Amino acid sequence: MAYDALVIDGLEPLGQYSQATITAPGRLLHIAGQVSMDADTVLGVGDPDAQAAQVIERLGRVLSAAGASWSDVCLVRAYATSLDAARAFARARRDVLREPPPASTVLIVAGLIHPDLVIEAEATAALDGQGDRHG
Repeated sequence: MAYDALVIDGLEPLGQYSQATITAPGRLLHIAGQVSMDADTVLGVGDPDAQAAQVIERLGRVLSAAGASWSDVCLVRAYATSLDAARAFARARRDVLREPPPASTVLIVAGLIHPDLVIEAEATAALDGQGDRHG
């Protein structure tokens, strides 16, 4: 396990996340915000579920390229332009995140880099003992 969830009495999570995670000394992978875009085209325009799935897929590709997996993710931060988009991301992440889930934050924002985008997410993963696997 790449991290341990810190359980704090009286601060039970309000959803699928841990209040805090603890990693051992080691390397961390910081994944920049991923959106549902390919070159200059927004994928899933008007469909928060499709955009959420695309964001999850892109995060997974970065994890894989670093020799990591979703079980190594210790922090997820998502930006959504509506509560519907935030809920779509919550549904999509259930399929990939393990228990206990990583520390997480979801913010509702006025907009993203393109007006048709509704979700952006970034992640941090612990790469303890994996050495240099980037390509």
